[in-house]
Amino acid sequence: MPVTLRQLFTRIAGAAAAITQPKVETFLSDAGVGSGLFGGTKVSLAASKFMDKFDAATGTLSWDAFCKKGLSLLPPGIAAHADAKTVTAEVDKLFNQLDPKDQGVSVAELAKHIEDELVRRGKSFAGTQAEIGAKVLLHALDDNGDHRLQRAEVRGFALDVVAQVASGGQS
Repeated sequence: MPVTLRQLFTRIAGAAAAITQPKVETFLSDAGVGSGLFGGTKVSLAASKFMDKFDAATGTLSWDAFCKKGLSLLPPGIAAHADAKTVTAEVDKLFNQLDPKDQGVSVAELAKHIEDELVRRGKSFAGTQAEIGAKVLLHALDDNGDHRLQRAEVRGFALDVVAQVASGGQS
């Protein structure tokens, strides 16, 4: 059963009613995101970026706010479409490219794909961002624990995000 948006929120927030930057930092550490250059931590920078993405200026991110911006958790090509048929087709298109043998995508394969996309868009520090993104995606969505991202895991999560956003987090 793929991870849902609500389950992801709960995995990050824990027993708390809201996500905070320290909770995001713990989630990122658990995902294997480690230290960066000059002693600074990738975890702190990535957690700050995550909170900024959700406009969590108060330092907390409620379920409602997380749900409203849920589409920002999906790849741009998938997030641009908010209907189940198109989301399914976009995920299948992505996995036909990344995983033609349907064996699941490793963190290294995922990082390479993300890095290529970031470079194509002219983003700085593409390798570092890709490494963090791949580790976080795998940690967040690898429901069966095989350390590979499966088509069904991504499709299920993406479809749930679309449903949650459409229902305002009530489904």
